[in-house]
Amino acid sequence: MPMATFIRDYATVLDQVEASDDAVVLERRAGRGSFVLAPIRRAEGDRHAVLAVANVLRQALAHGGGDLRAAIAAGLADEYPWVSFLPTSERATFEHELLETLRACASLGRFTAFENLIDSWQATAEIWSDPELARRLMTPVIEPVGGDVSGPADA
Repeated sequence: MPMATFIRDYATVLDQVEASDDAVVLERRAGRGSFVLAPIRRAEGDRHAVLAVANVLRQALAHGGGDLRAAIAAGLADEYPWVSFLPTSERATFEHELLETLRACASLGRFTAFENLIDSWQATAEIWSDPELARRLMTPVIEPVGGDVSGPADA
């Protein structure tokens, strides 16, 4: 829905959102960010559901057998295919960090840290996807390239 429509007739739009329990995306012009308008009970329900799933998965990984761990790993690989580029030891770290971050984010109702975690791990997988690049980045630096780096200028 255009933001202008919401501004002109916000009371009607709010009544519709409340009655339907649906979210409405308020679009802005000129490529500016959009907003989602939803009843608070819906947002709280989403947060509680994500928190519950994160807790169950964390406990399942901590106490589950190999089959369960393999099933969760397969689910994550299906959701994030780039995980296949990570070394096996790194996959376990990714799974652990993902579930802990998801749990923490769900408890706050803010998922920016989760998105940052996914972005960081995807960048790591991109490096591992190029064996030559990964090898070069893992090679110790014996002699620095270039000269000394000067400090900040005194102000």
